[in-house]
Amino acid sequence: MNQLEDAIEHLREQMVTLALRVGLDHPEVYRLSRQIDQLHTEWCHLKRGEARADVRADAGNTYSINRFTSKLREERAALAFA
Repeated sequence: MNQLEDAIEHLREQMVTLALRVGLDHPEVYRLSRQIDQLHTEWCHLKRGEARADVRADAGNTYSINRFTSKLREERAALAFA
């Protein structure tokens, strides 16, 4: 786990140095940030004693939760006061 923490810290230092030089919106800064996120996720799984999960950001595994339409909100509100 210490090697993982060292890798995260090393990437963080690289990212900060690069961001100061080229700006936060540079694609390489974003790439380093994503790598840090992946390692952090892996670190969290290890800390909780879980087996290593696939930590790749995969759009196929994401989903969205649709919000209520205003009509449904109005109906729920009307039922709550009934």
